Amino acid sequence: MRLDLNLASVLEAIMLEKSVTRAAASLAMSQPAVSNALRRARRLTTDELFIKVADGVRPTSRLMAMWPELHRSLSTIRGHRAPELRC
Repeated sequence: MRLDLNLASVLEAIMLEKSVTRAAASLAMSQPAVSNALRRARRLTTDELFIKVADGVRPTSRLMAMWPELHRSLSTIRGHRAPELRC
């Protein structure tokens, strides 16, 4: 599976926000752009990744299995960026 950092960041935001709309706001992206990224990630992983629920979305068991490594990897990458690039 080839998952680029942009898709990984979108998945992380959706996971943390538990909502595509709130994830879009936190990423300063449009909701359709986040939905499109999620669609691409679903295609790459052949998994739904998130399931709609009454108050947003919940992760699938496949995403839950991927989550610790995904989150740890993104945190490591952020920790190694040049100080002037950190947000």
